[in-house]
Amino acid sequence: MYCYVILDSKSRFLDRSFTYHIPVKFKNSLKKGMRVIVPFGKANKRTIAFVYEIKKDIEEEIETKDIIEIIDSEAIINEELIDIAFFMHKRYLAPLRSCIKQVMPPGNIKEIREYFYKCNHKNSDKLLDFLDEKKSYEEIKEKFNINYDILESYKNDGLIKSKFELIGNQKINYVYYISLNKEVNYNIISKNAKKQKEILTYLEKNNITEYKKLLTTTKSSKSSLDSLIKKGLVKVLKKEKNESVENFMESYDKFKLNDEQEKAYREVINNPNRPYLLKGVTGSGKTEVFLQIVEENLKNNKDAIILVPEISLTPQTIERFQGRFKQKIAVMHSKLTIKERFQQWRMIKNGEVKIVIGARSAIFAPFKNLGIIIIDEEHDKSYLSGKDPKYHTDEIALLRRKFHNASLIFASATPSLKTMLKAKSGEYGLLELKERINKTFPKIEIVDMRKELKNSNYSMISANLYGKIIDRLKKKEQIILFLNKVGHNSFTFCRSCGHVIKCEACDVAMTYHKHVSKLVCHYCGRTKNQPKICPSCGSKKIKEYGAGTEKLEEEVRDMFKGAKILRMDSITVKNRDSYLKMYKLMKENKVDILIGTQMIAKGLDFDNVTLVGVINADINLNVDDYTAFESSFQILTQVSGRAGRSNKNGEVVIQTYKPDNFVINTVSNNDYKTFYENEIAIRKAFSYPPFINLLTIKILNASRLKCIDISNRIKKYLDLEFSQNIYVEIIGPNPCKISRINNKYRYNIIIKCNDNSLDYLFDFLVRLRNHFINKSKDSSIIISLNPNDIN
Repeated sequence: MYCYVILDSKSRFLDRSFTYHIPVKFKNSLKKGMRVIVPFGKANKRTIAFVYEIKKDIEEEIETKDIIEIIDSEAIINEELIDIAFFMHKRYLAPLRSCIKQVMPPGNIKEIREYFYKCNHKNSDKLLDFLDEKKSYEEIKEKFNINYDILESYKNDGLIKSKFELIGNQKINYVYYISLNKEVNYNIISKNAKKQKEILTYLEKNNITEYKKLLTTTKSSKSSLDSLIKKGLVKVLKKEKNESVENFMESYDKFKLNDEQEKAYREVINNPNRPYLLKGVTGSGKTEVFLQIVEENLKNNKDAIILVPEISLTPQTIERFQGRFKQKIAVMHSKLTIKERFQQWRMIKNGEVKIVIGARSAIFAPFKNLGIIIIDEEHDKSYLSGKDPKYHTDEIALLRRKFHNASLIFASATPSLKTMLKAKSGEYGLLELKERINKTFPKIEIVDMRKELKNSNYSMISANLYGKIIDRLKKKEQIILFLNKVGHNSFTFCRSCGHVIKCEACDVAMTYHKHVSKLVCHYCGRTKNQPKICPSCGSKKIKEYGAGTEKLEEEVRDMFKGAKILRMDSITVKNRDSYLKMYKLMKENKVDILIGTQMIAKGLDFDNVTLVGVINADINLNVDDYTAFESSFQILTQVSGRAGRSNKNGEVVIQTYKPDNFVINTVSNNDYKTFYENEIAIRKAFSYPPFINLLTIKILNASRLKCIDISNRIKKYLDLEFSQNIYVEIIGPNPCKISRINNKYRYNIIIKCNDNSLDYLFDFLVRLRNHFINKSKDSSIIISLNPNDIN
């Protein structure tokens, strides 16, 4: 017997499968999805490898080596996830190792260890007694000299279990809980120790309580609690901090569905095992439909994946799901540490949780019995991975839905053109929620900022918006101001010679960040001091221009003194605790004005927000990309939908220098239908997705001349192969929109093709890429299918 393996190596030249012979002693033990140790290279270096296929015989006559050792007693990942990894490798031309890593447990493959422990039963023998505490296979083998077959028989008999853990130098965080140690004897407490008595009374009513929460709720000091601990009246329990949520959130009551919601709910429940588009206007109650569908799946003992596009939405989504179901929920997103991500993965794999909430990577959660997958705000571009493996979350979700015979819901107020086209063609079921729960849509006004300039208003806030903000502050209502640009100023410019301060490693203007008094490149991270004189002509007429959220915050604080102002963007929000803190402040009405970028534009639901101001609606419209209008319509509609979500009327002010723009007018009329019909006709006429596939080939090299040379030669090979193919159109090579990033020049070739041409085109591109990489080891060639940005 033989097995195909992927080596644990970062070398791009070893990014392929290798064949090894399986010795007879491992014949019954080895399974797909396990890790093994193999000899590799002339020196037969012991190397960890991952087994993805087992064969009785191999067709080719090749000399093979024997695997040395099996590391695991059970597969780390199942066949479904292995198949998904190979789908990504073929579909997106992503490196095989990165695809395997995506579906594997988080962390370094070398640092994942399997531990065995005794189950709760009365049986006893030397091995079981030894496993009173968890032991690794190495420890068991050293003590008893037994193989995996013996352990497998013990597992099959239900005598022992195993679990995977992540070893290494990961810092372990703990949460401390306080509970009563015994029946309370108040006589040993001084009469003046009122706070100690309050703590004991609280614990009698609420049982075990988290340390910090106990002190906060009872308004007690640490010394009061320490005194109770010394007296032995309470005890401290230390528990490893886990990002999953359990018994934390307040109840989130179940609501009676209205007619539209009930119709959507019934359609999914009565006709499961298919994909749906749930198109619901902002504030129409999509989340309640999700909750009741998940509830029905839980009754049938099925698992649920709920995806959100922004990490900022995670606390709100968790609050609702945990508040409704009162059970442990796994959380998966990029702001977790490796240790925390591994904990979530392990809970899911062990069947300890039935619900996972997270960003796009949560689609790979190792559930064994999926019943429902929900992709909220499905239109969001964050569902397309820009790094290897470059996968499309919707395509992975469709694969998992089919494997599990599950339901899949794409939900959005502004569905992507791709998803809506599939719904209209009948490929997806179309469910619609056309009315808001409160029956009223926010009133949207368009302000022409050109008139503001004529009236000598050079502020970022128009007179109209200023008046409405003053009104809301008087009413103690909340305001959201949206500007999709971080930093203080967009660029630094010399009025004498026109010189713009650019990054020395990238062909982009640096952004001024006033809070650190630095110019920052948002592409490579380099910083430099803001010059006082022009480095080109020596003039002092050098100044910052444009505006970002930092400058907006500065102006707003100056205009509305005394208002409680909070800014949310990639600069102020650096970790999950920041998101949670800001969310709670808004929820508790401790913020009057929230300023932010697109992270506040979708999904967030605050009852007291009655005014939304879009500071510059033209930013996304001016992007040089075929998706610019679609993205602008979506984000403007989404941020407008944050206003008036409860029983208070909402208003939206959209500030623009293009008041007659088609996108802005369809947004102001909440007219998705007209926008969709117009935009889809343009895409079809000019052969853009979703009617055609776009492949981009980016060539990167530190030498501009070499980059151009390789680009031209790749284009030549493509022309020779596909010049007669009417279904393939090749454009370029051209410099990328940003022609140099981090000292690497970038050229781009764009290929338009239909689905029928993809397979052959992919095979050719793989051979072509390997040819040039082998000849030019200092070059990178990145191929992307239907990416977010073709430049």
